[in-house]
Amino acid sequence: MRGDGDLWIICDGHDYGAGKQVVSVYRIDGKSGDLKFSRELAIQLPISPIAWVGSRKMVASGATVAVLTSTTSGGKVQFFEGVFFTRLDENGSPGTTIQIIARGSQLQEVLLESGGDVLVTADQDPLSIRRLDPKGALLWQRVLSSNFVLPAAAVLAGDSVCLSAQVQTDNGAPPALRILRLNSLGQVTKPIQISAAQGSLAAGPNGACAVPHLPPLASHVRSPAGFRRVR
Repeated sequence: MRGDGDLWIICDGHDYGAGKQVVSVYRIDGKSGDLKFSRELAIQLPISPIAWVGSRKMVASGATVAVLTSTTSGGKVQFFEGVFFTRLDENGSPGTTIQIIARGSQLQEVLLESGGDVLVTADQDPLSIRRLDPKGALLWQRVLSSNFVLPAAAVLAGDSVCLSAQVQTDNGAPPALRILRLNSLGQVTKPIQISAAQGSLAAGPNGACAVPHLPPLASHVRSPAGFRRVR
């Protein structure tokens, strides 16, 4: 992740000897390739000490970077502890951790918009998408159906957004993929639904959104992955 011309790298692991989760960050000079520093992060989160794992993503935030964290806690039953935003200074020291999404949500995707704002998607009842400024302040949010999971997103021209999600049903219906376009204010436009088991997104020319996808199993056996272009 680039911030102010440098390359920032975040690594996540577990120190079994010390019995703790270890998160390390490295900053590499963007011109020389030399390591400027490496440090272990100690980001405080309200988690259960019984057992926990987490996913972490880094995004450029102003002249430095920010870390977004989603943590799972519990024993036999796992709980999603929400999503947290932590800015790092130029030396990699973490600032105050802000909880940006409440308990029950799991971090899925983080995207950077042209003006420096950050898009964050999360799912696990319900699916949501939020736009934050570089300091982690909420600009807008959209909470969607609890039947939508595994979101994918792409930033289009003018900071509009293309968002896809798998549609879960209990009635035996074939797999479906819901495609939504959101304008720069987060307002949903042009929702469509295609028959697909799984899909990803990419921004195309002239505001188009490309949707490579896997057809449902019956058709997938007979044909390769499909491709849909959404305007």
